[in-house]
Amino acid sequence: MLVAAAAIAGTGLGISFSGGLAAVIERTPAERRAEVSSAYFVVAYLGLSLPVVCDGFAVRAWGLRTASVTFAIAIALLAALCLVAVLAQEARARRAAS
Repeated sequence: MLVAAAAIAGTGLGISFSGGLAAVIERTPAERRAEVSSAYFVVAYLGLSLPVVCDGFAVRAWGLRTASVTFAIAIALLAALCLVAVLAQEARARRAAS
């Protein structure tokens, strides 16, 4: 189950990472694509690594169970917030198109 979960998570991460990069490149003028792509990679890798490093410090301070549950709750809240933002943006786009 762990291998299957890792494969599913890795596939989702790869799809979202490449989709995000494609969206950034699509909206960037040709003469600025290199610097914008570099910034995208820096932000993406910070977004992937910084929470895990912070969780490692939290494990030392609070213990594995408390840190893991806190991390999972924080990620769930962030995902819910992102969902609300995406739905609101789509609703605004539909209203503007009407």
